[in-house]
Amino acid sequence: MRKHYFINVFLVIIFAFISSQEQNINNIIPIETLSFEDQVAVKNIIDNLAVNVEYKDNKFRCDQNIFNLLLDNLPLSSSIWRAYNFAPPYLIKSKNHNEFYIEDGVRLKGVLKLVYKDISKRIYIAHGTIKFDKTIVKIEIEGGAIIIVENYMSGNEINNNIYVHAKLENTFWKYLSKISYTIFKRFIDNRINNIIKDTKAIAYNVYSNPKRVLFLLKSKNGNSEEILKFENVFIKSE
Repeated sequence: MRKHYFINVFLVIIFAFISSQEQNINNIIPIETLSFEDQVAVKNIIDNLAVNVEYKDNKFRCDQNIFNLLLDNLPLSSSIWRAYNFAPPYLIKSKNHNEFYIEDGVRLKGVLKLVYKDISKRIYIAHGTIKFDKTIVKIEIEGGAIIIVENYMSGNEINNNIYVHAKLENTFWKYLSKISYTIFKRFIDNRINNIIKDTKAIAYNVYSNPKRVLFLLKSKNGNSEEILKFENVFIKSE
């Protein structure tokens, strides 16, 4: 009798935790505003979560307009990233309307789709593969993710929150949940923290001295299309 009581209490705690996680996710994703296709994709990831992480209270010395312009011009932002020689050398290309091809030249290849935006929030759905070829056995993990970027002004800074909700596609890795979770989460943590750190430098430099960033782009053999885009987006918006 006592054994059944503890099992029931444990199940209640587990279900309450799952319910609270789903409620937290639903609070930051305006699901009703998404297309039917995107709603299905979001629900599929939420129902099969492998990793659920938050990176909150990131401070950017920038204004909201510049920060949003960087988010709304991802191919150009990746060109600035490479001009600074930040690693890995992310390459982002426009694929379709609000859809981008992304690779890092090292491990990651995939597609990133913008499914929602307003003045303080961007929501992306990502799908791709991550390769680990320096392990004893070569590993390739396929997965999908919802990436939520929130930003709002706090004094003279941007206060930024990033949420990543990810799932594994490979049945093999789903069964090895503890191992795959550790590998998957470590990869996400390393990449997001790295992106936050280096994007702080980019955002501040574009905000404080865009002409210097333009000079850097030109000196790194940026093509004329990238240079013209930067001038139109960041120099003319001063």
